[in-house]
Amino acid sequence: MNAAPDLFEPMRDTVRRHRAETGTMAPAGSVLAAATIDSAAAIGLASSVGALTPGHRADLVLLSGLAHVRGDVSSALVTTAGPADVHTVLVDGQVVKRAGRLTSLDLPKLREAAVPLAILATDH
Repeated sequence: MNAAPDLFEPMRDTVRRHRAETGTMAPAGSVLAAATIDSAAAIGLASSVGALTPGHRADLVLLSGLAHVRGDVSSALVTTAGPADVHTVLVDGQVVKRAGRLTSLDLPKLREAAVPLAILATDH
């Protein structure tokens, strides 16, 4: 699959599909819980991930570009946010993206290293 690593689009797709199949307008923000705490519970990890709770592992995504939103911010996030809106990311309490840039990975170097591996994998 050649899809971009964008978790916002699958949330939007879930909303569109649900609305098309049911004919109802369930709040888009309800999908955010499905993508976080409900998913953690589904794989048996709700006691350690999926919510901002003391003792849970801290994975946070800080977004920009939603200052104009009034009211249901979670629905706006699901229906309008995208990768360009991701400002800062913390994984297990460590900052891995700040001001829209990766902090600890050299993406060009990783891409360069991956190209020969991809060629080797297809060159039998």
